[in-house]
Amino acid sequence: KVIESSRLELHAHQLKENALQSELEVLRLQLDPHFLFNNFSILTQLIETNQELAQAFLSNLSRVYRYILTTAKKDIVSLEDELKFVEMYFHLIKIRHGEAIFLDINIDESDKNKGIPPVTLQLLIENAIKHNISTVKQPLKLSIDCYGDETIVVKNNRQPINIDYKSTEVGLKNIRERYQLLHGKTPEVKMTETSFEVKLPLLNL
Repeated sequence: KVIESSRLELHAHQLKENALQSELEVLRLQLDPHFLFNNFSILTQLIETNQELAQAFLSNLSRVYRYILTTAKKDIVSLEDELKFVEMYFHLIKIRHGEAIFLDINIDESDKNKGIPPVTLQLLIENAIKHNISTVKQPLKLSIDCYGDETIVVKNNRQPINIDYKSTEVGLKNIRERYQLLHGKTPEVKMTETSFEVKLPLLNL
């Protein structure tokens, strides 16, 4: 009976692990269509207005998408790799928005060895761009900082786009659910009149 009980317990544990992996797979698959739709829309506009910039954009887009493909089966990547990806991705954003958007990254070297769910930072940057005005006169300012407590904070100034629709918050929901599955905790979100920030726990690789 003890052996049979142990077998059942092991089987239940395996089923739970399989279920968690299935949920994570579904959440990962939500990233690609959203990412591709936005960037191909930008590429289409650039082809019509500036073919040289369009070529540079396409070159960077291929490198960014390669990262997404190589991390597609991973639950966690190093913060260092994720930050390199963010810099490539933000280069695409600068081609499109120029001096209307800025990103400041201040991360300790020791924190770069920690882990994070892949494409988390890109989703938060994309979310900020989607919901806020970004012009030369009203630039969108984003930052990624660490505070020495094994967390990082992604922050942007709030200047909401005045569009009458209810946000689905797919990106933020995706991040919350992946953290819940991997870490048992969800990121902390703090919003004021002037700023929006998300505090992300760093994970062990």
